[in-house]
Formats: sequence, C-alpha cells, structure tokens
Amino acid sequence: MSVRYPALLLLALALCAGCGPVASTSHYVDARDSLGVAQAEGAAEYAPYEYTKAEIYLRKAKELQGRSDYEQSVVFANEANDMAKKALEVARKNKAKAERLKARPSSVPRPATQKKVIEVQGTPAPLSPGGIR
Repeated sequence: MSVRYPALLLLALALCAGCGPVASTSHYVDARDSLGVAQAEGAAEYAPYEYTKAEIYLRKAKELQGRSDYEQSVVFANEANDMAKKALEVARKNKAKAERLKARPSSVPRPATQKKVIEVQGTPAPLSPGGIR
C-alpha cells in the first residue's frame, strides 16, 4: 500500500499541471461568448465604453494565455466577462430609451419654414437676421 500513495500523488500532480491552460481557456471562452451576446444586442453602439473595455480585457487575457501566464489570463478574462455583461445591461437600457424617444411625438414645435415678411408702404420685404432691411 505504501507504493500506491506516491503513485496517486504523482498522478494528481500530473493532472493539476494541465489545470492552468484548461481553466484559462474556459474563462476566456465564457468572456468571449458574453461579448458576442453583447455585440448582438448592439452594445458597440449603445454601450461603447463598456463594450470597448470588455474587448480590451479579452485581448489581454488571450495575450497572457499565449505567454503561459494562466493565472493573470483568468483575471483578465473574468474582467472581460464582467464588462461584457455590464455592456449588455447598459446597451439594453440605452436601446430601449432610444426607442421610446423615437416612438413618442415631439412636444417641441418645429420652426416655420417660410420667411417672415413685413409690409412697408405696400411692398413686402424680407426681414434680415437683425431685423433691418
């Protein structure tokens, strides 16, 4: 039995050696998917700051993963995921607000398109911007 425990320990260590890339990739894929959902909802237009921040964090996570810095890659992937979710939330809110503003009639009167004229000795003359002919 004493031979069995070192063998199990060695097996456990061998399995954990691959945990970094697996965890990093998993977090990266989650963030990428969240960013895709945000993009589909128009986050690039309606939540540009949050969306751009999520993109930058995701690129940094991929860069760190390429350098085998898996722990930091996970940190940036989680930040990207959080920002992508925030971008989605803000985009939905701003999109709904924009649609409500388009749907309701404007209460501000539109300016007249015709020039105002005054009559001086029977002849109409257009007003200049200063009111002087």
